[in-house]
Amino acid sequence: MVIHYIKILTLVCCITACSREVQQPFSLDDLYHANPIADAQKAIAKGDLHVYALYGHHPYTPNIKRGCISDEDIVPIEGTSDTYQSYEEAQFNTLASLYAEYYNSQIKFHLVKKGNTCFYPFHKE
Repeated sequence: MVIHYIKILTLVCCITACSREVQQPFSLDDLYHANPIADAQKAIAKGDLHVYALYGHHPYTPNIKRGCISDEDIVPIEGTSDTYQSYEEAQFNTLASLYAEYYNSQIKFHLVKKGNTCFYPFHKE
């Protein structure tokens, strides 16, 4: 009986944790062939303004000030880290960072164009 409740609780936690359904098909090969600008433009057209973060000591959002985006709109790229154990991991992290930088820039430009002043250098958080 307890196991049954644990399974239900686990399912509910998974469903609520996955409420931000952003597909992450990121592999090293995917990142080599990705087009972050086109991907961001497609997301913007659908009204999806999430930004990507990289895992590390704390999630890092390239080109985005953390106070300017709600935590719900930050999607960490799975598999990223600030430590590498192989050359392939270093490649993955470098490409993921570059992808996030370009993707996030498009989202930021869109938000600034729509009047968001949080990204201006003189804005105080």
